[in-house]
Amino acid sequence: GTPILRPMFYDFNDDIECYKSEDQYMFGSNYLVAPVYTYRATSRSVYLPVIDKQNLIWQHYYTKQVYKGGQRYNISTTLNDFPLFVKITSNDIDTLVH
Repeated sequence: GTPILRPMFYDFNDDIECYKSEDQYMFGSNYLVAPVYTYRATSRSVYLPVIDKQNLIWQHYYTKQVYKGGQRYNISTTLNDFPLFVKITSNDIDTLVH
């Protein structure tokens, strides 16, 4: 079976940046987790992957802000809203737009 916690390159093996991101992981196939390990950190760098060189849309779970895949972002963080992202599929985009 497929492990529920897995490195990003497991789901995004065409995206070379996923092999470099050692401290981010996928929780299932739709959630990307970027833990904060630095004491009193207020932000952290997060890479959001792509599939087959096609950009994906990612939504921050807590803030609902939407980000384009294939880029690195500096994401604000608190104890209550760490960097957790939901992969948005083409079916979900209609829901976001309307």
